[in-house]
Amino acid sequence: MAYEVLKDEYYTSGLGPLGPSPLGIRYDPVTGDYELKAKSALGYDIGIGLAIFYKNGSYTSDAIRDPKLFVDGDPNKPTALAQQLSVDIRKKVYAAHQAKGGNAGGNVVNASAKPANQNSPAGVNNSFPGTNTGIATAIPGTGALAAPPVQGNFFDPGFAALANLNFDSNNEKDIFKSGLLLYPIDILKEQQDTLQITMYRYKAPLEGVFSGNVNPADIFKQGLQRNSALKEPIATTILPIPSGIQDNNAISWGDDTMNNMTAAVTAGMIKNIGPQMGIQAALSILNSTTGGSLPTGAANQATALINAGADLNNPLVKTAITSLLLKNAGFEVPAETILARGFGIVPNSNLELLFQGPTLRSFGFTWRMSPRSKKEATNVKRIIRMFKQGSAPRKLNSQSGAGAASLFLGTPNVFKLSYKTAGNKEISGLNKFKICALVNMNVIYAPDGQWAAYDEGQPVSLQMSLNFQEIEPVYENDYQSTILDNLKDKDNSIVNDDDVGY
Repeated sequence: MAYEVLKDEYYTSGLGPLGPSPLGIRYDPVTGDYELKAKSALGYDIGIGLAIFYKNGSYTSDAIRDPKLFVDGDPNKPTALAQQLSVDIRKKVYAAHQAKGGNAGGNVVNASAKPANQNSPAGVNNSFPGTNTGIATAIPGTGALAAPPVQGNFFDPGFAALANLNFDSNNEKDIFKSGLLLYPIDILKEQQDTLQITMYRYKAPLEGVFSGNVNPADIFKQGLQRNSALKEPIATTILPIPSGIQDNNAISWGDDTMNNMTAAVTAGMIKNIGPQMGIQAALSILNSTTGGSLPTGAANQATALINAGADLNNPLVKTAITSLLLKNAGFEVPAETILARGFGIVPNSNLELLFQGPTLRSFGFTWRMSPRSKKEATNVKRIIRMFKQGSAPRKLNSQSGAGAASLFLGTPNVFKLSYKTAGNKEISGLNKFKICALVNMNVIYAPDGQWAAYDEGQPVSLQMSLNFQEIEPVYENDYQSTILDNLKDKDNSIVNDDDVGY
């Protein structure tokens, strides 16, 4: 079916291409959609610039431009007339819906027109040239159609816009414009080994998964392909290698138990369940192990065990049935307790240590810094500022200044660490790093217990402690010399045969 006109020339706007444009209320009794749409001399469906002002409980940006409905074109400033029309339109649509017998005969109504929603504020779609989500209307004054906004879900390009939100700092590049922060200031001349830390803007490694660029079926078959987490470098700090450096590679292992009865049932299920068999078939097999039906009471379960041919002379079966009967009577006595107390035995739990997953490594470093000149003091302050500002979460619209409102928070900057020789080569005898987040920072401005400063308030000495954590676990593949192109020379380092590696 098509739209039916509920109220012809219900409202008049002065925004049409040919002067004042009358708009009428229309309702589709099949889909339940309703709208306030402009009318041409040929009707509501033929003509140029037939804008939709209101759709399923929301004003469009066509309506926002009407000064009678919104003040100064601000979607957050609806007039009293806009609120009145919104309520009245919904009531008229619902009345027409009821007149057709409610939901009888396939007639439906959009939920926003129901009485429970009729007095709630109208929604607004603020895109321009615009329409409500999911529809396309003519751009006022033209014959072109405005593209409808994309409906987003996990595997839909609707999430692509989120990847383009700009959380970039508006002063980072100005503050760290030199790109290289040194302490001591002559460290590169001293021919000593160093720890170099480069700060990068963060890029979500899996952003393509939720922006429609990845086939969901491929994820199930192949797993998630992780890309680089680095967007662009901001600055590099070069510091002496601190004392007490170390690494700790830990893998998560944990104990797991499975007694023989569980193992037997599991083995039977695995043997009979094929790759095409669903949940109902699996339940059918489970029912067959209990006499053909899945009993609900403990007594029925005991009977089912007997009917299934259970050997009552087997103490394991006896204790299982006894435990079920006691449980039905309100006593929680596990079969293992009966065996241990009555027979001095327990079921073999087949205890085994099993791999459970990787862990993330952490690294802690501490430096004592005592600037010897004004220029070196400036470098020390910039180094501290780099780590403080870079590790802070980012508000959207940060260019608006401190205290700005934000709907989202952006990920802080991340860091790439590397031990380097005086010749700027990676030190093969020390560990390599995955990309790290700075999770904790501590600065002691009076490390000797008493405040001491130069004339301008610069501390004579201070102590900076940084705690990093890798954002990705270390895998065996990371020790290979081949690196994917999207990670090479970015996130991962090449591990040569004579390197200790990660």
